[in-house]
Amino acid sequence: MNMNLVYNTKGLHQFLIFVGLFIALFQGCKEDVGIQPIKEGAVAGQVTNVRTYALAGAAVIKYDLPTDKDFRYVKAVYVLNNGSRVETKSTQYKDSLRVEGFSVAGRYDVELYSVSVGEVTSKPIVVTVDVATPYNRLISESLKSDSKFNSTYGGVNIYIDNKEKQPLVVIVMKKDAENNWKNIDTAYTSLETQTLRVRGISEGMSTFGVFIQDKWRNNSDTISKELAPLEEILIPKDTWQLTQIAVGAIGGDWDTFNGTYGGRSLKYKTLWDNKMTAHGDEAWFASTPIPFSFSIDLGVPSILSRIKTWPRMSDLNGSYTTTHVKKFQVWGSNSPDMNDPSFDKWFLLGTFESVRPSGLPFGQAATTDDKNYVKQGEEWDFPDVNPTDARYKNRYIRIKVLSTWNGIEASDKNPSAIIMSEITLWGQR
Repeated sequence: MNMNLVYNTKGLHQFLIFVGLFIALFQGCKEDVGIQPIKEGAVAGQVTNVRTYALAGAAVIKYDLPTDKDFRYVKAVYVLNNGSRVETKSTQYKDSLRVEGFSVAGRYDVELYSVSVGEVTSKPIVVTVDVATPYNRLISESLKSDSKFNSTYGGVNIYIDNKEKQPLVVIVMKKDAENNWKNIDTAYTSLETQTLRVRGISEGMSTFGVFIQDKWRNNSDTISKELAPLEEILIPKDTWQLTQIAVGAIGGDWDTFNGTYGGRSLKYKTLWDNKMTAHGDEAWFASTPIPFSFSIDLGVPSILSRIKTWPRMSDLNGSYTTTHVKKFQVWGSNSPDMNDPSFDKWFLLGTFESVRPSGLPFGQAATTDDKNYVKQGEEWDFPDVNPTDARYKNRYIRIKVLSTWNGIEASDKNPSAIIMSEITLWGQR
């Protein structure tokens, strides 16, 4: 064997290892530029024939797309009123995009870029868009009307008309003794219509304010009013008694039918026992005709300002089904004839209708929003209450059920039971 050849081969191997280490060390010192595009396309042409359309707090920009083969999308860059720089993109398959999040109406510049393969960007074309008054400001302006923001028993009511179902935050404030604003309630809503009831306010004149925040955290102006809530108390339930259940137009008494559940003396007290989680906490009106009614002796003449009811709470899957009251009336009297199923000696205090947050029709299962809503109780204000009119102060009330969520408004027999867990009243005595 040639020893020189062995020696040279060994030396060559050591040399190659040294060169490899040197190359690795050199490459390790190079700047890491991250993942690079496989291909960089040609600069695309700018969009043409640009048209703009004003929306509430936003604008739509329409355009003709460039025809370059490497073109991929249009990018809009704009600055909001708070100084935030925003980008939005629209693909090569769509000829428009939306810019939004502006807090006030006005004219705003938007830069439009055509972007090609490899994120190659064209020079911008600057477009001026008109933006209409944002929804939160439109709604807050509507609160200047006394019909939308007013005092009532125990507090104030704020009526929100949110036709576009925008996610909003409604902040209610009241000035304290030092004339500083104090937050007294906050409501989150995306419902088309909602009544925000702020209660627990002492009677007398106070300054109240409301402002509305949108999903971009833009605040409307504060709408302030001098309002004087009326005194309101929770009507005590310890004097209540069920006096009669009238069925349809023929009268009737359900003691015998409901004997299994303890009869009138036990079962129907569950309507005002402040318990509503178990099956035994519910009042069942089984297979009743529609309409039907039942009467309660409050024990003391009372002016009613609010009513809250709960449907079946032991099984929330029963919400908005045939057992759930949809439409009902409350009548008042001080000298009723309990054997007379007519309403000749009764005064209509209000007609009320249940609403479903999800907007789904009868027959579709209750959503989480639906269930959370009924767990809080469904609440209504008695309309046009006049405390100086003797007809509004009554010892007896009659609740007349006009329909359930199955839609039946006239029937000799409801397909299922009508179930109520609790009734609560507020007002004055």
